[in-house]
Amino acid sequence: MKKKILYFFPHNPFPPRTGAHRRCLEIFSGLRELGCEIHFASSSISSETQWNDSSVAALKAKHVKSVRIYEGSPDDKRFVKLLWSAYSLAKEGNSNNGIRDGQKTTSSVRELVQNINPEALCRKYSGFTSWCSGKRFEGFLKTADWKMARVLSEILSMRAESNAPLDSMIHTPPDFRRWFNQCLEEVRPDLMMMSYAHWDGLFDHKKFVSTMRVIDYLDLVSLNTAMQRALLQRLENSSDVSTIDEAVLKEDFFDKLNLTIDERELAIFDRYDQAIAINPKEAEQIRQKASHTKLSYLPVTLEPYPIENVYTGPALFPLGPNPFNLQGYLYFAHKVMPEIRKVIPEFSLDVTGSFYWNKLPAVVDGINLRGFVPDLADLYRTCRFVVCPVLGGTGQQIKIVEAMAHGVPVIATRFSAASSPIEHGNNGFVANDAKEFAEYVVILWNDRSLCERLGEAARETIASKFSRPRLLNELSNIVGPLH
Repeated sequence: MKKKILYFFPHNPFPPRTGAHRRCLEIFSGLRELGCEIHFASSSISSETQWNDSSVAALKAKHVKSVRIYEGSPDDKRFVKLLWSAYSLAKEGNSNNGIRDGQKTTSSVRELVQNINPEALCRKYSGFTSWCSGKRFEGFLKTADWKMARVLSEILSMRAESNAPLDSMIHTPPDFRRWFNQCLEEVRPDLMMMSYAHWDGLFDHKKFVSTMRVIDYLDLVSLNTAMQRALLQRLENSSDVSTIDEAVLKEDFFDKLNLTIDERELAIFDRYDQAIAINPKEAEQIRQKASHTKLSYLPVTLEPYPIENVYTGPALFPLGPNPFNLQGYLYFAHKVMPEIRKVIPEFSLDVTGSFYWNKLPAVVDGINLRGFVPDLADLYRTCRFVVCPVLGGTGQQIKIVEAMAHGVPVIATRFSAASSPIEHGNNGFVANDAKEFAEYVVILWNDRSLCERLGEAARETIASKFSRPRLLNELSNIVGPLH
């Protein structure tokens, strides 16, 4: 009898548009090869890309036994709007005339407030008023919800909780949780795999304590969110290279911030029997602080692609729609590109994928913005090399592994290379600053034979250390006996 696995991933991974999508499909493929029966659960309200029939059909044909998609309910949409409003008001400090009255708040009230769970209170209120549907009660509900949001914001303020917790019900509202509980009841899995700490609230750990629980966290969302917040404060008006904030382009931009993983995220990992880390440095940090979960380190693995590389086309930068890739693009365009063009005026770079905010940056001579390309095989076959000028983020730069699997050498920043299979000078280059980055670009652009030598070494590195046998071995250790 096959081992049944219920796997939750919040996005539509097919066709893959991001590294996380590729990681999801990679895990599906490995589990299926091990003989597991995979039931996939996701949601249209959390997915970055729309769900459609062709995606469902492709997943069922190639990867999973069933696909279950939560479409959201009117009650959940109202609940999320209400809770989001409460947190926003608490953060802005704009709520008035609520339960707090300046210095008159008594110690007994403060003690009472500390014992109130604002999200549980919001859930009770939403459930109690859910019968008020239709236009007849529209005005009443609008007023009642606004007043409730103000009361909740006062409670949150007194509890010093203006930011939603990682596993907030904003991500997993009541009907969503009930739907996932139903999926568990129907599938009765031997193992449940969760993606990201944000959606941990879907799973009732006490009720399903006998079910083996694994979290493939993909990104440390607390650290990632803090990094994004710091970056976006500087990036909001910087899509134009001519107006970029210079601080954003410093290689040590994130190092100076001294950001760390939130202890509450580590506590979420400790609810699971096992946690899967994608990055060795992050794995060690989690191992030291999350004492109850068994930690496995499983980097991205890919099968080498036996394409006939020609190394004669433009350089390539595949990016995803997150602010770290936007920062990397601006770093390359503003600091690296001018140095390259001094030596190689004809240099050209193809950039594929969607930008954060779906806003195209200002046009830069020599850079071709290709947009989303469903299959990069032809570009990998012709490109001289791949650049990864990313300066921050969590998890792993999957674009590096993918390029190397296609026999393409990669030039990466020190940060990006740290969690990658790049061996400096053997299968790619690691740059400490923009000047070094430009020097390595010039070297590879002018030496096709070096591109070929490093590219073949890169493909061999993936084949020997980051390919299917490693994936299957690690997954079999995580899943346990299959029969």
